Amino acid sequence: MPRAHVDGIVDPRDEDTANLLTEIGLPRPQARILAHLARAGETASPALERAVDLRQPELSLHVQRLRARGLLTMRPVASGGRGRPTHHYRLAHAWTGICDAIAQKEGSDKPALVERAKNALDE
Repeated sequence: MPRAHVDGIVDPRDEDTANLLTEIGLPRPQARILAHLARAGETASPALERAVDLRQPELSLHVQRLRARGLLTMRPVASGGRGRPTHHYRLAHAWTGICDAIAQKEGSDKPALVERAKNALDE
């Protein structure tokens, strides 16, 4: 079961959207990352870790894969002190473009699922 978002509430719509992306063929952790960012917008890595219930090394691995596919962008933000910057992530394209790119890459023959995923944010 996923841990709560920072405000203590897990948005079930994120899970529904992630389920659609997983059915299209995207690995579950990557689907959860994209679904969260689609609703929340730009998110700092610690908040994203909590929202998608992944530890930092796991999140980094999946984010790297999504960035390599051109689906995410990353922006380092200085911490204000001496430490490492925090990474902020957001979708690289509009949601419908993300869904089309996933369907194309995964070779999905499930156009109805792709359309449902595209419209998932409107629900």
